[in-house]
Amino acid sequence: MKNIFIIICAVVFFCASPKGADGGTLEKGIAAFKSKEYNVSLEIIRPLAIKGGARAQFYLGKMYNNGKGITKDKKEAVKWYRK
Repeated sequence: MKNIFIIICAVVFFCASPKGADGGTLEKGIAAFKSKEYNVSLEIIRPLAIKGGARAQFYLGKMYNNGKGITKDKKEAVKWYRK
């Protein structure tokens, strides 16, 4: 029983940390964005934004807002910023 508790705590800690399940992937997407590799960034960030990742949603909004790697669309940008 004690081992199960420790395993559950470890999983919760890992998933709650900023570098949790998708954190490393998101960082790659952000790095691609900053390197002006917008198509690569979009491939990484969009699925994470759809899953509900706040930082990914922000960057996807930024991409729509500025037309970086995607067609410029202010309404779509606002939608993602608000999420």
